[in-house]
Amino acid sequence: MWRCLLWYYNALVGTVPVGAMPVGILPVGTVLVGTVPVGTVTCTLKKEHEKLFILSDSKSAINCIRQRSAMRHFHSILSRIRSAVHILQGLGVKAVISWILSHSGIYWNEQVDEMAKAALQQIPDVGNNVITFAACKYIISKQITCTWQRRWDRSPTARTTYEYVPSVGKRTMFHARRCTALSYSRLLLNDSSLRIHQHHAGLVDTKKCECGQGVDDAFHYFFQCARFSHIHESLMQVVDKTWSEANCQVSPRRSVVLLLAPAYL
Repeated sequence: MWRCLLWYYNALVGTVPVGAMPVGILPVGTVLVGTVPVGTVTCTLKKEHEKLFILSDSKSAINCIRQRSAMRHFHSILSRIRSAVHILQGLGVKAVISWILSHSGIYWNEQVDEMAKAALQQIPDVGNNVITFAACKYIISKQITCTWQRRWDRSPTARTTYEYVPSVGKRTMFHARRCTALSYSRLLLNDSSLRIHQHHAGLVDTKKCECGQGVDDAFHYFFQCARFSHIHESLMQVVDKTWSEANCQVSPRRSVVLLLAPAYL
């Protein structure tokens, strides 16, 4: 149903080309209007008297669109649909969605249904099989981690942190000293005592470093600031030594991402 809702949104904004919708993209029987060649489902949007007609056989999707109480299940896509509807209303176009019978009188779709039913009959009965608690726990944990990772990959916020920590579900190793661990965490979150972070929070008036040679960000702090030049040399020696012990064939690219990359347990 989520894919049907996403298709409905694309139909509203006019990004669904006629004849370009393969069967596998939509749920069974979703939106069947127009000419149907072998192996494809096409859709036609008809606008008459400033109305946009969209036909669907998914009652669940239609109910979600019409009833606000159902928005909690598909909040993101439904918000986009409602926004597109408001834009069309502003242009004087009314969007109308109606339910139709699925696969009604379409030969090749009927054949696909029959083949799908026949394949289901060949699946062995697994009703009496028992799944262990450990296996169930593993499957649920893997599914939650995949969903978490997908949301982290697509999130529009915290992109700087994403550069340092692109993977979720791993236990990060922190320094034994609490103050060092806190400083590291705040650097990952762009909430440190660096002036660029303080300026973003409205705590200081300028982003410029006290050394007067540039913006006080993480790169300047680790590589350029004249106040810590002696520490920079020691830091790079440690990085080169660690890189050599790891038997890496190429030279390290000295960057903030390299220095702040987390270590996992």
